[in-house]
Amino acid sequence: MGRSPYPIFADLLADEGFRGTVLLDVVPVRYLAPPGSPPMEAAEKALRRSRTWNHARKWSHALGVQLERQIAFTRQEDLTLGELIEWLPIPDRAGALVGPKMPPYFYTLDRDRRARMVPEAARRARRPAGRSRRRHPDDTGRSIAPAAR
Repeated sequence: MGRSPYPIFADLLADEGFRGTVLLDVVPVRYLAPPGSPPMEAAEKALRRSRTWNHARKWSHALGVQLERQIAFTRQEDLTLGELIEWLPIPDRAGALVGPKMPPYFYTLDRDRRARMVPEAARRARRPAGRSRRRHPDDTGRSIAPAAR
């Protein structure tokens, strides 16, 4: 369940020490949630919690940020048998025209949740038109070139 941005935004507006720009992306249902509704209560609870951080919570947060930079986290769906088999170095059939191997992810998220395209995907995006190959949809292994225009 999401939070309503209104209590957090109102708290920020009331802070006379704040100087800066606010970029606010709003889902109307969350922004216009009535007082006492779950989205509003979740936001108010987050505000109360942020004002009462003790030393243990602050230290735990700082440690968590450092660990996230050093530890690789995996997605459960990346560990299925089908996905793992995709990574085996099985050669293509002789004469098969297949495209290049795609990167596992097209972007990464930084600590501030900004998405950055991975360099390998960016290089593929700059490839000249007409040089890619696709697999034929009938799964025979034949390849077809993109339609000429």
